[in-house]
Amino acid sequence: MMWPLDPPSVSADDSYRACTESIRDRAAKPGSEGKPGKPARAYRSLLAAAAPDVGAASRRFEIAALGSTLHDLKAADFKVPGFEDDEAHQVIYGRGMVGNTAGRVIYDALMAAPAHERCPFCGHGMVRELDHHLPKTSHPALCVTPLNLVPACRDCNKIKGTFTPRTADTVLIHPYFDRIDNEPWLNASVVHTPDPTLDFVIDPPDSWDQVITNRVEHHFELFGLKRVFGTQANRLVSNIRHGVERLVRTAGAEAVRAYLREEAETRFESRLNGWEGVTFHALAEDDWFCQGRFMDEADLAD
Repeated sequence: MMWPLDPPSVSADDSYRACTESIRDRAAKPGSEGKPGKPARAYRSLLAAAAPDVGAASRRFEIAALGSTLHDLKAADFKVPGFEDDEAHQVIYGRGMVGNTAGRVIYDALMAAPAHERCPFCGHGMVRELDHHLPKTSHPALCVTPLNLVPACRDCNKIKGTFTPRTADTVLIHPYFDRIDNEPWLNASVVHTPDPTLDFVIDPPDSWDQVITNRVEHHFELFGLKRVFGTQANRLVSNIRHGVERLVRTAGAEAVRAYLREEAETRFESRLNGWEGVTFHALAEDDWFCQGRFMDEADLAD
C-alpha cells in the first residue's frame, strides 16, 4: 500500500513551457443551425501572460505538500488568468500534455516512474492513468505541475475523482512527499473459518502523531484497501492451502510456522507494509492456522 515515488525531476516551469509552446491561437469558428460560434482566442499571448501566476501557484502547492497542509489551500488561488477553469485544463493539459507535443514526453516519463508498475495509492493495481492530486477542474493552474501528477491505476483514479482535502486529517498520503514505510503499520488477523480469511487493519507505531494516523486511516478507507488487500490475501491463502495441509500432516505446526515466517521475511525485504508479507506474518503467528485446525473445521462444515 502507498508506494513512495521519487519526485519528478522536471520543474513546474519547464513542464508548463513544454506543454504550451506548441499551442496555437484559435481562429473564430462560425456557429451552425442558429447556434453561436466560437470567438477567436489569442492562446499564445494568454498562456505567456499566465506563466508567472502558474509558476507561483506550483510553488505554493509544493510548500503545502511538504508541510502536509494541502487542506489550507484555496481553489481561488489556483486559477489561470484569462481562462475559465474547464478551458484552461482542456487547453494546457488536454492539448499541451496529453496531445502529441513536447509535453507528452513529460506525461510518458511520469507514467513510467513506478519501476514496479504498481499504483502508489493502493500498491496493487497497475498504473494506467495520471491522477491530479489536487483536481485540474478546481485547480487548473496545477494541471501540468509534475508534483501534482501521480501515476495511478484506473480504480484509484476513479475513486479519488475530484476529492479535495478539507481538514488536516483528510490529506491523502502523497507518494512524492510522504514517507511512512520506515516502520510497520499494517497488520492483519486470521478469521477462523473453514476457508481462512484475513482482516487487515491500521496498527500505527508509537512514533506517529494522531494526524498522520488519521490520514493513513482515511486513505485506507477512501480507497477500500481493507477489501482490496483482503481479496488478494484470501486468494493467496487458497493457493498455499494444499501445501500447508500436507506440511501439517508430515512435519507438524512448527514446520508450517517456519515456512510462513520465511515467506514473510522475504516479502518484508521489499515492502515492509505490503499485504503479502503481512499475510504470511499473520498466518505464521496464528496457532490455529499453523496447527491446521481449519482442516477440522472444513470436515465439520461438510
